[in-house]
Amino acid sequence: MNRSLRSTLATLAGGLVLHVAAGAHSTPITEVAVPAPRVIHGITVVNGGASSDEAQAMRRLSTQYPLRVVLSAPNGEYQVADRLSVWRSGRLVTEVANAGPWVLMDLPPGAYTLQGRIDGQLMQRPLTLSASGTTLHWVVPSARD
Repeated sequence: MNRSLRSTLATLAGGLVLHVAAGAHSTPITEVAVPAPRVIHGITVVNGGASSDEAQAMRRLSTQYPLRVVLSAPNGEYQVADRLSVWRSGRLVTEVANAGPWVLMDLPPGAYTLQGRIDGQLMQRPLTLSASGTTLHWVVPSARD
């Protein structure tokens, strides 16, 4: 069987499974689009999660990325950084504009410094990324605080 036919059959089979699964629910299944991964300075990054549906989709996707950063205000409201930079040994590893509230990065384990510019204020914090991955819930001041 040629590659094109196998691909077509796999797509049809996947669609059939989705159709059968959808029929088992009384409400329609909608798929939330997760932002596409981007490669920034050689690091794969997924950035987004502003809506609750998109945040849930990012949460599901997060297990595939060693570094997971979630930005929020003290009241729990999601925040977006003007820029989020990752540094290692004094060198810029990667940076993301309009970062968050969820930022997923495929980084190797090690010691890093994260810098975030939020509402014009520069903040930074150290981070040790473990081999099993790390989730950083970074609570930042909001413009209203």
